[in-house]
Amino acid sequence: MRKSELRDIIAFAERIIKKDKSVSILEMLVYENGKLLFTDLCTYIEINVGELCNQPFAINKEQFKKMLKGNDVDAYIKFNSIENKLHITTDTGSKVTFENTYSEEKIPRLKKTEEINKRLYLFKPEVMKLITEAMHHTSDDESRGVITNVLISKDIVGTNRRALYFAESGLDDINILVPKTILKGVCWLSTMWDVKVENHDNSKYVEFWNPEVSIRFIMDSATFPDYRKAIPELNGDSNKIELTAIALTEAINEMDVTGSENIVFYTKSGDVTVFTHNEGLLITAERTIMNMAESRDGVFTLKKSYLKKILKGNESGLIEFKFNFNDNNTVTSGMIVNQNILLMPTATSNEILERINK
Repeated sequence: MRKSELRDIIAFAERIIKKDKSVSILEMLVYENGKLLFTDLCTYIEINVGELCNQPFAINKEQFKKMLKGNDVDAYIKFNSIENKLHITTDTGSKVTFENTYSEEKIPRLKKTEEINKRLYLFKPEVMKLITEAMHHTSDDESRGVITNVLISKDIVGTNRRALYFAESGLDDINILVPKTILKGVCWLSTMWDVKVENHDNSKYVEFWNPEVSIRFIMDSATFPDYRKAIPELNGDSNKIELTAIALTEAINEMDVTGSENIVFYTKSGDVTVFTHNEGLLITAERTIMNMAESRDGVFTLKKSYLKKILKGNESGLIEFKFNFNDNNTVTSGMIVNQNILLMPTATSNEILERINK
């Protein structure tokens, strides 16, 4: 294996494995039977480097990475074990030797069970593309618990509480949660994976596998939010708004000068007025956009930053919103129909409604 390839492998593993220098095991990797093993005790990554040996070795990760530095990126790396030492050399003369300090107690493995107990699924490129989209709407905040995972079932779902992405997966009889941190590495490395799922010791084990890499972890046991309750019904046009992406982008750009985090949308007599306001509820910027649909009167508030994120790369064509209204004509949930993105409106205060209705 070339030095550049091994650098990429370590970069891939470090996208997934958590760092904690206070835990010595996390500073090590294991070399055994032609594979490198990375772990943070929650996730286990095995990478095939193709050189066999008859015993496991513990390798200091930083020393190993230091050896991979230099300009000879096309140099080939060779692993060779002699007695109780592992020699790692390149064909350009670099060499590092590791004494064998490995023990099962220091570096435990994630228990493996019989292959017969596993369910196998093929994640083709079209599935991986949907997963990538869901990741864009999945929380990065570890304090948010289960919503730092992407749900992969008959739907693929990611949410950060402000918005939610969902799309039909085309997969049968699967229901797993995969941390966004793992999916970042998975999607970066390959567009096709075998996914193995098994139940063992009251836990669900998930493994992403291809001939070069295996990523195995114990699934979060928390329950994913019931996202379907928030999806607006799509029958009829009375709760639909259609705006050109160009007009909406221009309106949002005008609102940038106000410094407001939220944008209020107000539909009345078919038109849509977009505005921001200050803490005293005085309007600071306002623009009316032609609505291409016949909508009921109502009001909702969305985060400006998230709208801009949604519009990025979608500057042309129509943006179609669909909403659920309550009895006060305020929106309880809404979605961008042609992108399968569910938007969670922020609270629209009674004071704003009163000012609008004057």
